[in-house]
Amino acid sequence: MPPVDNGQKTYTFDQDATKKIAEAKSSLIKVNCDGLQVLKDLGFTQNTSNMFSIGVSDAGFDYNFDLRNCTLWGSKTNQQFAGKSLTEAQAIATAKAFM
Repeated sequence: MPPVDNGQKTYTFDQDATKKIAEAKSSLIKVNCDGLQVLKDLGFTQNTSNMFSIGVSDAGFDYNFDLRNCTLWGSKTNQQFAGKSLTEAQAIATAKAFM
């Protein structure tokens, strides 16, 4: 596996643009990306034609990039509750803390 740059990443979201999108009517947006170029930029240079997604876990979050559909998503890693059931009160408290 090629080396991966594990440097600190900071993402800043435009709150006004996000608010406008949330308040706007739905729309269909075509996104083009070159999945093979993404792999190349990440240091993957061999046997990439069969790769369709990449996932990485960092700082308590899981990030996934779907090379076929050109999508990126992230979610909080759920290792804290893996294999454990929560009471309703615990679930509500966790949801409130997240919000």
